[in-house]
Amino acid sequence: TMQSHERCSVVEVMGRHAGHLALYVGLAVGATAVLVPERPLDFQNDVIAKIQSARLNGKTHYMVVVAEGAGSAPDIAGKGIANPIAQMLSVELMLRYSFQMDHAADAVKAAVEDVLDEGWRTPDLADEMTPEDRKLGTRDMGTKVIEAFKHEIA
Repeated sequence: TMQSHERCSVVEVMGRHAGHLALYVGLAVGATAVLVPERPLDFQNDVIAKIQSARLNGKTHYMVVVAEGAGSAPDIAGKGIANPIAQMLSVELMLRYSFQMDHAADAVKAAVEDVLDEGWRTPDLADEMTPEDRKLGTRDMGTKVIEAFKHEIA
């Protein structure tokens, strides 16, 4: 399926602080890129450039193997500035494509869209036009989306 639909799959493997496990998996499956916690992540060079190179060489599908803990952004951990929206939308995809729970998936997606439509932003999404009272930290953004989800699912 990955090849016939020209997809990029990202697979997380266990082994925090044991990136060699991900490296072995990546070698075994012919991964396009392998990300390990022992090496700082440079997304442009470690992932994007490798996918572009593979594409130029005729490859139409890509696998990125990620070791648990790789690219975990320890510099922002615990500061409440991480954007939780992508994680929430990955739940939407899981509900839709893994569990065929379209109603719940639609509610997650609508909840995120509702919150963004109301002008709420995390610091990374805010611009100079975003009012200060519409900027939220990680926890508060998560709470806003959960409130919207409860309204959507009702």
